[in-house]
Amino acid sequence: MKVLVTGAAGFIGMHCAQRLLARGDTVIGVDNLSDYYSVDLKRARLKQLEPARGFRFLELGIAAPTGLARVFEEIRPDAVLHLAAQPGVRYSLTHPEPYFQTNLVGFGRLLEVCRHRRPKHLVLASRSSFLGANRKLPWSEADNVDHPVSLYAATKKSNELLAHAYCLPEWSLGYVYLPAMAFIVATSVPLAPLGARLAHHLPVKPLGILYALTLLALALRMARTV
Repeated sequence: MKVLVTGAAGFIGMHCAQRLLARGDTVIGVDNLSDYYSVDLKRARLKQLEPARGFRFLELGIAAPTGLARVFEEIRPDAVLHLAAQPGVRYSLTHPEPYFQTNLVGFGRLLEVCRHRRPKHLVLASRSSFLGANRKLPWSEADNVDHPVSLYAATKKSNELLAHAYCLPEWSLGYVYLPAMAFIVATSVPLAPLGARLAHHLPVKPLGILYALTLLALALRMARTV
């Protein structure tokens, strides 16, 4: 199976690609190698993937007007694991443009190309940040999330709304899997409560790492269904 992994040079993207390659899939990784954090670190991750049989990397921003369409035309992936995004809550307050381009325009282009090229599955990594001003604990996927407190959070919520719209009969994409909102949200996926229980026993600083590991596990669980 051919799987397109966006954000392949990221921490989660690299490890998901490794697992997919290990089970025998062909992986096409795309990443714009943004300098939001160390590009050398991203290239070092890619070096771990490059020797693997079945891996191909394309340096590409998902917001490029025809970039994803060309990739789909050439590669024709069977499934898409979408991890690419411009991250960072504080950074979004001072540098809004990358969030508009990657998280909104880029994701819109991905949905459109999926609608026309019809891969079997699309897995979208969501984020807990858009829970925003919600003070109720513990958080739940049923909570109202209409009050994000950062541009980053607003773009991530927009992604879920766009994905929902594309699943309507009028658009006929028919499928978008959301592996997780956060490690402290109770979800229907068995691994999420495990992350929630672990989070209660850890200090604040490691929680970001725990989130990444939990989302990785959830994405891989979803990937096993393709």
